[in-house]
Amino acid sequence: VFDPVQPIRAVWKIAITSILIFLTFLIAVLVDNLDVVFGLTGSTGATLVKFIIPGWIYIMLHRQGVVSLTVAQQLPAYMLVVGGVLIGTASTFVIIYEAFAGSLEDDNFS
Repeated sequence: VFDPVQPIRAVWKIAITSILIFLTFLIAVLVDNLDVVFGLTGSTGATLVKFIIPGWIYIMLHRQGVVSLTVAQQLPAYMLVVGGVLIGTASTFVIIYEAFAGSLEDDNFS
């Protein structure tokens, strides 16, 4: 699967794939509770699919000249992207906080 014309590109693909596999393994080994994994997946994936990607596509269509929009028509798309980033970040922090708070409480009562 190596492309002799672009060996650097193949090396980058292998490096990125290896890093993703290692991070997945690390999470699987370190996390005892699947609620944390599912929560993080939902907080990142859902906000990307529901808010950030649709708004970003709309903005990119305007920038590439596919659609012509006024500033007032672009505002909802920017609000979707910014709101999605804020919601995703906040929900990720809440899930991580609850995971650590729950593990600290378990340690105190054992």
